[in-house]
This record gives sequence, structure tokens and C-alpha cells, in this order.
Amino acid sequence: MLTFIGIDPGQTGAWASIAEDGFAYGEALPCTNREIDGVEMTRRIKEFCELQDYKVALVMIEDVRTFGHETPKSMFNFGYNTGIISAAIRAEKWPLDKVAPKTWKQKIIPHVRGLPRKDQKQGACKWVANRHPEVELYPGRKRVAHDGIAEAVCLALYGKALTY
Repeated sequence: MLTFIGIDPGQTGAWASIAEDGFAYGEALPCTNREIDGVEMTRRIKEFCELQDYKVALVMIEDVRTFGHETPKSMFNFGYNTGIISAAIRAEKWPLDKVAPKTWKQKIIPHVRGLPRKDQKQGACKWVANRHPEVELYPGRKRVAHDGIAEAVCLALYGKALTY
């Protein structure tokens, strides 16, 4: 069975899978010293796919631009981490595409358009919790929903929508 992977590459980023049958799964990106571990990320994705007997059809990464209030160092780190993710995905020879947040949000969660950024993230969490209760949005001992996981699920859904 095919699965579609979505990746939110931010500091609190995550990856998620949406299978052809609609089953969803997500988890935080593995990090070491604020740097994403691309090898560990692809190992986890491959392990998950092997357990579920999935084949990766497409990996969709959020293509984020600056908001204007970030520091040059934070933007460099974000770009660096996005590069690590892209390189790891390409090393596995999985199909890769990027999409701007505005584009996927308009298609998947249009009800959050025009809201402040924080409210858009909370809106994504609520939407995923309602439609995919199997996704653990409160990993570990978190009290607040992991918006990176929610957005990664939405990105995976967007990738699936492009194919079907």
C-alpha cells in the first residue's frame, strides 16, 4: 500500500504518514543539539513503512519563507535543517515536492485563513484531532498539542490530494 509523507521542518517539526486507506501517524523530528538528524528520521520512516507494509509514494515538505521578524541565525538554522531533510529524502530516492504554507492550508484547512499564525497552528491541531484521532498529538508528557505533527499530517494529506 502507498503512503504519503508530510514533513514540517521547523524547530518543533515533525513527520507524518497518510496511507491510501486514510490511516495517519505522526511523530516529532529527531534532533540533536537543535539540528535535525536526517539519518535517524529516514530510519524511523523506513521502519514505520516496513511494519505497515507501506511504500513511500511522495514526500511533501513545507517550503517556508521568512516572516520578517526572525533573526538571521534562526533563518540560517531553519534553512540548514531543511537542507538536511531534503538530502536525507533524496538519498532514499523517495519522490520529493515542496509546497508553500498558504497553498496547502488553502486546500486542507481553509477555515484558518486570515487568522494569526498561532491560531492557524491551533486550528490545524483541532482539525487533525477531529479527523484523525489515531494520531498522537500529545507525545510524551506534553500538555499542549504538537502543532508540528498536526501540520505534518496536513502536508501528507496535501501530497495525497495531489496524487488522487
